[in-house]
Amino acid sequence: MTQGRSHNVHQMRRRLCHDSHEFFRQAFRAFLEQAVVPQAEEWEQAHIVDREMFMRAGGSGFLGIAVPEVYGGSGTNDFRYIAVIAGSSFEPESDSAQAQY
Repeated sequence: MTQGRSHNVHQMRRRLCHDSHEFFRQAFRAFLEQAVVPQAEEWEQAHIVDREMFMRAGGSGFLGIAVPEVYGGSGTNDFRYIAVIAGSSFEPESDSAQAQY
């Protein structure tokens, strides 16, 4: 460390995700709350998830993220969108439960 220079660790931190990833996370959480949570108990009891949920998820851009557009995916080669989906939960969002990227 150079003398006379003050290093602030917090200034050195970088966020892995950008605003577009946060927007995607919010959209996916809203999808879960609207399309999945209300049906989750029914699907659990039936041991099957309704096909319509997958159709809605795909139509909303939450499936096939890395699949090339020519095959019906979004063609996004960015693992962070997949990480957003994998890191989402069904629990209500709170300040302490925010994704830490």
